[in-house]
Amino acid sequence: MDQRSTPMQATREKIEQGLLAKFGEAYEKAAEQAQSIADPARRELGAARIALEHAVLQTALEKDLPTKSVAAMLDKASPQQVAHFIREGRKSVQRTYGVDAGAMVAALSAQVANVDLPRGMAQTESMRQLVEQGRGLVGQAVGELYQTRGQFDHGGPRTDFVTSRTPEGALSATEQLKNHMVFIESAVDYAVRSGKMDATQGQMLKDRIEHQVFTTPADAKFSPQFKSFHDKVGQRLKGEVMTEARKVTNNKTVAEIAERLHEARDRVQKMRASLDRG
Repeated sequence: MDQRSTPMQATREKIEQGLLAKFGEAYEKAAEQAQSIADPARRELGAARIALEHAVLQTALEKDLPTKSVAAMLDKASPQQVAHFIREGRKSVQRTYGVDAGAMVAALSAQVANVDLPRGMAQTESMRQLVEQGRGLVGQAVGELYQTRGQFDHGGPRTDFVTSRTPEGALSATEQLKNHMVFIESAVDYAVRSGKMDATQGQMLKDRIEHQVFTTPADAKFSPQFKSFHDKVGQRLKGEVMTEARKVTNNKTVAEIAERLHEARDRVQKMRASLDRG
């Protein structure tokens, strides 16, 4: 699977990096500082930005300070302190909204990405790219799990409980896959809400994409043993990933923010049309 960035993926990443980032000069400087250190919290800049903004607002609320004053503190913070702020922000987003910051970014970016989705059985280039990227993540997670099949981790010195070993690579790929499916589901939801397709068409498209992403490709040149493993684990991943993804896409707060983004875009389009007429 070619994992190089596709136009659809590049567009999404650009949107995610800029989404909700109009936070002022101090905020941007802090984000740049966070990138300068090797810390997991800064790997997804879009999610980090939401988390940092949320942390600033939460701190201001808790300490009864103006948000500008709290943001100004970031100017004097070390990269390590900024990274800590981002980590705490991500936790706060999770506690407050029940949604991981990275998943929230994925859901919101789909509202402004203008994904070209098919209305019938046709295949658009955007959809092809999204399906291929999803398949690649499924393949990555399944491949990692296949390498550690039959290996177990002991629960600890005071218990005989053991669990199947899950490698870090599989966990990372599964998390990326969840956010990828959040993006796809949100893009379809936006298409339905904006009148580009009806609810029945939207659900049929979701089902079709899920099937293509999680079902072992018919032309895959796998050994019989690996194909059997891929079939089984792929369907298990589908259940786990889609359950988590729909917790995000059905989240009330995410839906409300998405609606505000939708309304804001409508206002901009109307203003432009009015100017063009004038």
